[in-house]
Amino acid sequence: MNRQAKRGSSRAGLDADGGSSESDSTSYGGEGSSRKKASPNKDSDDYKKRRERNNEAVKKSREKAKEKTEQTVKKVEALEEENKELHSKITILNKEFELLKQLFNAQGSNHTDEELNQIAGLIDIRPPAGFQPNHS
Repeated sequence: MNRQAKRGSSRAGLDADGGSSESDSTSYGGEGSSRKKASPNKDSDDYKKRRERNNEAVKKSREKAKEKTEQTVKKVEALEEENKELHSKITILNKEFELLKQLFNAQGSNHTDEELNQIAGLIDIRPPAGFQPNHS
């Protein structure tokens, strides 16, 4: 008798070949066992019902994952667009700040209106279409 057969035969419920001496089709060791269960009868109604339920569950899971991915892509696109708009506003506000800083400094040095207009013309402030400044 080989080693495996000796070990198998010493366990309760196993015959000399290491197989189950029980009449049911479940494998030895129960849940968590490293041994494979006996293959199910693929012609049985129970097997067909379980396979059908499993196939539906897999289909539903894949559809849900696809929807989630699509929603994530849409959210990323919206956030990228918002980020672009915010960067544009930052650029405009920086230009406006620089203009106001120059005007403030120029006013303190008694420049003429013509000189102030020249300074204002140095910074080209063109807000994007639809931009509404927030005057709070």
